[in-house]
Amino acid sequence: AEAKKAAKEAAEAKRDALRKELNDKKKLSTINVPQYVIDAYKNFSSSAGLDEDKDLFQKSLDRWVEEGAFDIERGNLPVDPSTVDPAHMTREQAKALTQYYAHMITAVRRQFWGTNVKTYTTEEAMDYVQKVADAYAKENKPWSSGHSYEALRAGETASSKLTWITENLSTLRTRPTTMTEMYRFIARTIIGMMVNDYHSNFGHMDNMLGGSMYDDVIGVASSVTPNGLGRMHYVGFSDKYAGQALPDPYDTTQLEKDLAQAESDFQTALAAFNEANGVLTAKQAAFDTASQALAATQAELATVRNQAL
Repeated sequence: AEAKKAAKEAAEAKRDALRKELNDKKKLSTINVPQYVIDAYKNFSSSAGLDEDKDLFQKSLDRWVEEGAFDIERGNLPVDPSTVDPAHMTREQAKALTQYYAHMITAVRRQFWGTNVKTYTTEEAMDYVQKVADAYAKENKPWSSGHSYEALRAGETASSKLTWITENLSTLRTRPTTMTEMYRFIARTIIGMMVNDYHSNFGHMDNMLGGSMYDDVIGVASSVTPNGLGRMHYVGFSDKYAGQALPDPYDTTQLEKDLAQAESDFQTALAAFNEANGVLTAKQAAFDTASQALAATQAELATVRNQAL
């Protein structure tokens, strides 16, 4: 019974931990794009970018801002109080931010193009974007210099056909902060590159949304020049040479399967415990009855012996 109790408690603890993890992930805020924005974007794209349709699209984005496009900043975001220095961001920190960005962009793209598209990252993409960020930092150029095509080629190697296709840039504060705030920055930047992109003919938004028929690979990394200019780089790649997709840590599909199995394991352990506990209860009752009979017989024996003496 004690062994079955320990097994039940272990199964229950595992189930509860998975349940909490699933609930926490399901509570994370996502970017919900209104249908009127989606319709206006598709109309703008299909009209070869006519100024009239461009203006109508911008009006739809302005309406979205008024209705709370940036509310995600105050929503439920990943929590990680560890310190991050944009000038010396670790590969693991950059990968975590990339995976969050990819998760958010996948959700946005699927609202536009359906559930068959996704954006993800790979180890090869992360290797590439780290070299790009390092090259930007060493170039030490001002923001007005724009994209550096030389730096964007810094990740190319003789043994790989992987090369960049797109790059979005955003300015970045250079003071150390927390990873939580970096997740907030990523969410805010995604919205910003959609609603404040009129001057770029919505090129940043086009880069993020990609097309309706293919997946995108992304790498995100930070650079800080000796002159103190911080940039965040969002480099896009074709999925053809980018390698194996890293799992989406925010996807709940596998977690839901694990939780279902853990619930089943707990119910099995609970039934085994209840059965063992039932046997224990019955045997304890039998033991108590036998103990009482023994005590009574011993008392009677003592009386008879005293009478004999």
